[in-house]
Amino acid sequence: NKCEEYRHNLVVNHISKRPQDCNETIPRELIRKYIFVPVQKIDDVSVTQYSKTGMLKFMSNVVHFAKEHNMPVIFKPHPHVIIDREPIAKHIANLKKIYPEVYSINASIYSLMYKSLFTACINSGGVVDNFISLTPVFCCGKSIFHKSGSVVFNNNVDKGLTIMKEEDYDWEGSVDKTEEKTEEAPTPEEALTWA
Repeated sequence: NKCEEYRHNLVVNHISKRPQDCNETIPRELIRKYIFVPVQKIDDVSVTQYSKTGMLKFMSNVVHFAKEHNMPVIFKPHPHVIIDREPIAKHIANLKKIYPEVYSINASIYSLMYKSLFTACINSGGVVDNFISLTPVFCCGKSIFHKSGSVVFNNNVDKGLTIMKEEDYDWEGSVDKTEEKTEEAPTPEEALTWA
């Protein structure tokens, strides 16, 4: 089906709204065990206006939850962060002192989503990448999706993470397709003509 082929093309070619760095890899021993957190800008309007929890506090909450449940956490730095880069890197370093199973990996967002247990974010635009990759996502901030049923929404971070942790995911249907390049995948130009 054309829709599935288009989705497949986005994933195998790492096409997202932001450029994807595909040079870093996820340690094999973490696969399907970690919480993936795409980091948003600290002063992002979507964070400050539509969430009760700020970015740094959200990161801390996720790490404390992960430590309590013996789950690794992988943060992906926001690709366009300039001003926040240093405070976020420092915050991640401090969180790693509290819990050594904290990582900052700048890999393809699709690879990070496929290989995680689930994604946790405030209200990241990366949620659309979860829809494309058909991977589970929790959001604690309001967005156009928070009442849609397509994300797990709870403004209480611990409650939302608990819901995600207790879910029994069918991983048979969620296979990492980011490493398979196929001749059958359409070019981005071909995929756009299907709309």
